Amino acid sequence: MSGDFSSISEEDLKFFIDQFHNQTGKFPKFDELIELIQYTTSSSVEDLKHRISELIGHMVDKGTISWEKKRLRLHSMI
Repeated sequence: MSGDFSSISEEDLKFFIDQFHNQTGKFPKFDELIELIQYTTSSSVEDLKHRISELIGHMVDKGTISWEKKRLRLHSMI
């Protein structure tokens, strides 16, 4: 997954949400998720935010994740 932000998939995003949840006991806010992911890519933060926003929208539509008190809740844990 290193390098190009467009290579970040739904599975990657689920992994990061699950990893954050395992480490903190909470689901991540958008900015917390970006902060976690930005160290795995060489893309700019703005490009990363755009890509992750698209993925989140798609995953919310599918019911994989949802917004709960400004945090991204993963419905199907890894």
